[in-house]
Amino acid sequence: MEEHTKPKLNYEEQILHMKEKGITFNLICEEDAKLFLSKNNYYFKLTSYRINYPKINGKYQNLDFSYLIDLSIIDTELRELIIELSLDVEHAIKVKLLHLITSSKAEDGYEIVKEFYDKYPRSREQVNDFLQHDYHLKDLYQKRKKDMPIWVIMEIFSMGSLSKFVDFYFNRQEHKEVKVIKQNLKFAKNMRNMAAHGNPILINLFNDREFVPKPTGAITAEAAKMGIKRKIVQDKKMIDLVALFFLCKKFSSEKVRNHCKEEGQIFMERINRHPDYYSSIQIISVFKNALNNMVDFL
Repeated sequence: MEEHTKPKLNYEEQILHMKEKGITFNLICEEDAKLFLSKNNYYFKLTSYRINYPKINGKYQNLDFSYLIDLSIIDTELRELIIELSLDVEHAIKVKLLHLITSSKAEDGYEIVKEFYDKYPRSREQVNDFLQHDYHLKDLYQKRKKDMPIWVIMEIFSMGSLSKFVDFYFNRQEHKEVKVIKQNLKFAKNMRNMAAHGNPILINLFNDREFVPKPTGAITAEAAKMGIKRKIVQDKKMIDLVALFFLCKKFSSEKVRNHCKEEGQIFMERINRHPDYYSSIQIISVFKNALNNMVDFL
């Protein structure tokens, strides 16, 4: 059998390995930790949050296993909040675009689709494939497959295709509100994808790998409206979050914004439940303060 540099560890070995790395089990017993690893979260993902804590001589400092559990739960709830905001933003943008197209005498709703597909044939393939194979949408496809109007394909655009369409539409008609969407959607999409794919968000915060020396002028200006300094939005995740919250503020209805704000406030209460767990981790404090400003901005 081939020998691997990092062999599979059973749950007892995972606990032992963490203890060797300085992770303590003072607030949770080892048996409960093994149960959590087997039923609630897996070792690789859970321990990814340890990167937030400093190491001395190869051992993590002031890191209890319960802190990792708490961070993993907070991250899950943050992803849920981001997905909710993303869905609201996506809907609001589609409403805005369809309003502009419907109100324009120069648009019939069909020619714009043909031109978009000519420029982005891959989007045509994605839309048609989705319509053909989705059980609930087959009738919709059969009725309109030869002549698809914008109000049909807009309904099933992925956020990636929607972002491409925004770029396409702005080049067609330089509307100032479409420009705002164009400036932000490509960033908001990154955060939406992270959340939808279950990728950890609360890791690698404010490090060199996610450093952007020159954020766009739009993002910097929007962050300033939220009371967030430029140096904070030199982090990729901060850029993506600022864009998402700004789009929600700009295009969602008042009722939706208020709901998102309430959900954001509930999340901030959750992230502050155990302040002693993260009191020594400056990057977590910086992230919390910036996110709190985004929630208040709504």
